Amino acid sequence: MVNTSYAQQDLGLEQQLLVKVSPLSFFEPETIVIQGGLEYFFSNKVSIQSEIGVNGGLFGMPAGRGKNENFEIWRSKSELKLYSRKYYWAIDFFVVNKDFIRLDDHYTPFKLEIHYDRARIDFRVFGED
Repeated sequence: MVNTSYAQQDLGLEQQLLVKVSPLSFFEPETIVIQGGLEYFFSNKVSIQSEIGVNGGLFGMPAGRGKNENFEIWRSKSELKLYSRKYYWAIDFFVVNKDFIRLDDHYTPFKLEIHYDRARIDFRVFGED
């Protein structure tokens, strides 16, 4: 008996909504993140997925680890997936926003090491793949 398998099989998910969680986000080195998302299958060839992750710092909870304090983060990713028989192709967009205080550290611009006791770090990243 000969069988052929494909990485992307028809799972009968047409017009289905899946709820997804990311348990590994609890173990991120900077802070604990709670992350989950939704994926809707329009057909067995096309789906759209959106996920968001937040930490307790957004709600006033102590959320830093190590040298970080007052750590606030949220991130989001949306993805359009087009499935073929063996693979899927995706177009995605993501946003990451971090705001925190870093204690007793240094950075090295232009080969010059600068030390500080306390720094406020606020940055955003927008991107697509």
